Amino acid sequence: MGKPTTFKDKVINRYFEPNDESNDYNQKEITNLYEEDIEISNDFKQEVAVVTNPTIISNGTEIEGNINVQGKLEIFGKVTGDICVTESLVIHGAQIVGNIKADRILIEKSLINGNVSAKSSVNMHEGSQIVGQIKAHTVDLNGECHGNIYVDELLHLMSLSHVEGDVCAKKLIIDEGSVVDGQVKMKK
Repeated sequence: MGKPTTFKDKVINRYFEPNDESNDYNQKEITNLYEEDIEISNDFKQEVAVVTNPTIISNGTEIEGNINVQGKLEIFGKVTGDICVTESLVIHGAQIVGNIKADRILIEKSLINGNVSAKSSVNMHEGSQIVGQIKAHTVDLNGECHGNIYVDELLHLMSLSHVEGDVCAKKLIIDEGSVVDGQVKMKK
């Protein structure tokens, strides 16, 4: 076999031994199994692979220290430290002690002790709790927040939401069953 010329050939040659025996698998099929998950960038002089799937912190994983991600992040484990994500952040069944900053944030059945800030939206589902303030362009809240909420546009407090803190928004929707223990201020 000649010298590898592409990134894919380099990876295949590094981790797999060539097999000349005939089998049911087509070599092209094997090398293309994950090709949809990888984009090859030709902008650089050398070949670079960019994974388009999110980074995942799995259930049972505990991380102590700050996390910075260029792209998407999903957290199912425990993080002690600040989190900064350039795109979307999904937090599911997780515990976080630290401040969070991302473009879009989805929180499901998680406990967060720290401030949450999003350029776009924060969507917090039932069974989640934040001890800290929330800042975002829009917020849909159906969990507990023990801290102030600052929203540039629309704040939607759904039926299971409970807020202990002041609320400031341009537009406000409060569903029946929602509780706000604090002042409500409307922006112009």
